[in-house]
Amino acid sequence: MAGTTESFLDHNIFSSAKIVALEKRIDKYASEGSYDFDANLALLKLYQFSPEVRKEKLYRVILVQALLHHETFLPCFYLLPFELQVAEPFNTLLKLAEYLGSAQFDSFWRNVESLDCCHNFKNFTYAARAQICKMLALSYQQIPVNVVANSLGYAGVNKDFESFLESIGWTVKPDFVHIPHSRENQARAKQFEASIKLMQVAPLIRVLETSF
Repeated sequence: MAGTTESFLDHNIFSSAKIVALEKRIDKYASEGSYDFDANLALLKLYQFSPEVRKEKLYRVILVQALLHHETFLPCFYLLPFELQVAEPFNTLLKLAEYLGSAQFDSFWRNVESLDCCHNFKNFTYAARAQICKMLALSYQQIPVNVVANSLGYAGVNKDFESFLESIGWTVKPDFVHIPHSRENQARAKQFEASIKLMQVAPLIRVLETSF
């Protein structure tokens, strides 16, 4: 998708038709539950140059999508007009992103309840849980099962919880959830390298020579 968007932008620089086409593209991807960061970023930038055609609905769509791909949230958020950054639902979306980034997952689930723009989004809850799992998997190989359930917004361990974990390849064994090994969550020996030039140790060598 990114390649298609890049090609599209190369041939339609700053045209009004491009804005309309990007809006349709983003709506289509949102309805399908897919994500194209390049298209979202391009439309946000074009809206800056064409404020008369801005659509608040598209701002909401883009920011909710970015929330579910956490590393892209701030680059999108800071392209919003300031009056929207401090308005709802965008101010609350920023808080939700901060909760995710600081692993305050219980606060995330409590506050997301108030945002219709999230619950109207296709597969939002599943995608939010998948994003949280992605974050947990960066650091852990196993986590107490009650901690995972709370982090994912479940009231407790139940069949829905176990079914979700199975869908992402995680397993529940008595009291712990086991996460597949990855490059990020495995312990690795630290390697230290030091680059010392002869001129740096020459004074020490002279001192040692005169000591004998």
